[in-house]
Amino acid sequence: MKHVIIEDGIAGATAAKTIREEDEEADITMFTDKSEPVYTGIPGSF
Repeated sequence: MKHVIIEDGIAGATAAKTIREEDEEADITMFTDKSEPVYTGIPGSF
């Protein structure tokens, strides 16, 4: 399945992590206007 996440803050990181846990083969695309990933405090989120 394909997933698109807008922004990479805590909500985006949590969504990506949850999707990946449920489906290791999922196609996840994240869009952000930041040049560096946001630190979320979630171990293994990036």
